[in-house]
Amino acid sequence: MTQALRFGGKIMAATVSRRAHRWVVAIQVEVAASMRVPSERRERLGVDLNTGSIDLSDGKSIPTPRPLSKRAKRLSRLSKKTSRKIAYAKVAAGIAGDQAMPTGTRLAISINLRKTNDQIARLHAGIHHQRQDWLHKNTTRLCRENQAVVLEDLSVQGMTAAARGSPEQPGKKVRQKAGLNRSILDVAFGEFRRHMDYKAALYGAELIVAAAPEHDHGALEKDVHAAKELGQARAKASAEARVSTSRNRS
Repeated sequence: MTQALRFGGKIMAATVSRRAHRWVVAIQVEVAASMRVPSERRERLGVDLNTGSIDLSDGKSIPTPRPLSKRAKRLSRLSKKTSRKIAYAKVAAGIAGDQAMPTGTRLAISINLRKTNDQIARLHAGIHHQRQDWLHKNTTRLCRENQAVVLEDLSVQGMTAAARGSPEQPGKKVRQKAGLNRSILDVAFGEFRRHMDYKAALYGAELIVAAAPEHDHGALEKDVHAAKELGQARAKASAEARVSTSRNRS
C-alpha cells in the first residue's frame, strides 16, 4: 500500500509502532515554516476548564467526553478477569495465590488470557483515540476562531495530588478525592494546555495564561452539599409523580 504526500516536503524518518490491534506509521516530514490560515471571525475568548464541560466567556459550553469514566465498569470487569486467570496460572505452576512470583519464573499464558489482554488493550486504545479526537478538534477551533484565548494557569500535578496522607496524619475524604483526580486526568487538562500552546502559535492567536483565583474550599463544600440535596429532592419529587400517575391510571 502506497500513498503520496498531500503536501510538499522531504521525508526525514518513519517510525512503525503497534497500538492494541492497529499498526501505526508516524512519518517525520521537513516543510517550510508557514502559518495556518485563521478564520475571518476573530474574537477574544476566556476558557474555564471543568471536568464536566469547558465553559466559554461567550456563554457557550463544550461538554467533555470523559472516555475513561464511560468505560470504567468494563475495564474493571476485564481487569478482574485477568487477575483470576493469572491466579489460576500461578496455582497450575505450583505457586500459592498469596505468594510473590519467584525471580525468573514465567507463567504459561493461556489463549483466553491473551484474548482478555487484547480486549483491555483495545479498550485503552479507544479511550486514547476518543480523547485525542476531542482535544484536536476543539483546541483547533478555539485557536482558529479567536484572536486571543485566556486560560487559567492550572497546576494539574497539584490538583491531582493524593489525599491519603500518612499514618500519623491520615487524609480526609480520600475516595472522593481519588474520584476527582480520575475525572481531571480523564479530561486531560495538561494535554489541553499543550495543544493550545502550539496551535495558538500555528494560527497566530495570542494565548494568555492568567493566575488561577483562590477558591474558598468551605464555600465549595457547601455548594456541593446543597447541589446533592437539590438532586435528591428532585429525584424524590419525580418518583412521587410517577407513583401518583400509576395510581391514577389504575
